[in-house]
Amino acid sequence: MAAKFLCLFFVVTFSWGFVGFSAAIGNTSVFKHVSEMGNFSDDMLNLDTLRKILVREEDTIIFSLIERAKYPINSPLYDKRPGLSGSLFEFFVKESEAVQAKAGRYSSAEENAFFPDNLPPPLLPLRDNEQVLHPRGASININEQISNMYHKQLLPLITSNGDDRNYAITAGRDLDCLQALSRRIHLGKFVAEIKFRESPENYTRAIRAQVERSPVMIPFLRCCRTKML
Repeated sequence: MAAKFLCLFFVVTFSWGFVGFSAAIGNTSVFKHVSEMGNFSDDMLNLDTLRKILVREEDTIIFSLIERAKYPINSPLYDKRPGLSGSLFEFFVKESEAVQAKAGRYSSAEENAFFPDNLPPPLLPLRDNEQVLHPRGASININEQISNMYHKQLLPLITSNGDDRNYAITAGRDLDCLQALSRRIHLGKFVAEIKFRESPENYTRAIRAQVERSPVMIPFLRCCRTKML
């Protein structure tokens, strides 16, 4: 029953998150240079391959949530601590991401840090990865919204009340869940890029019409119009 509940809840929660994310990326893929089309990675811009990756990511999310549900909510982990800039959990995530950045994790386009500012550079030289996404699309990071949804909506539903003081393992399980959710949702950038490259003229007209209806986007549209034509 618990596993079925988690699966059902994830479908609902992810659908909400992905709708918001799709709206966010809608105004960016159109600015991809037409001259660059066709010059991309077969792996990340192959829809069949991407579907398989998405399915595996969904399995990872479900199992990660099940593992986190084994522990109570452990609220002190998320309280602001003296001597830290935030909570113990935020400190755990920042330090974990710093170590992973040194190993090159965030050099991959599909990875997005929850605290991207001032990440250390990789310690070893990495292979040259082709720029798959337009820079404006690649810069999208909605991890703040994902984290808020996870802590305020999802976590209270899958955990019991209480504090068993297993803070280290709890933080590790939380980070597993958050990183899996982040990967799955941000892969939507690649889906959007594939769809745009398959039919650039249709998507350009549709996105331009949407953008031009927004007064806030008019100056930005004028600045980028030459890239759309």
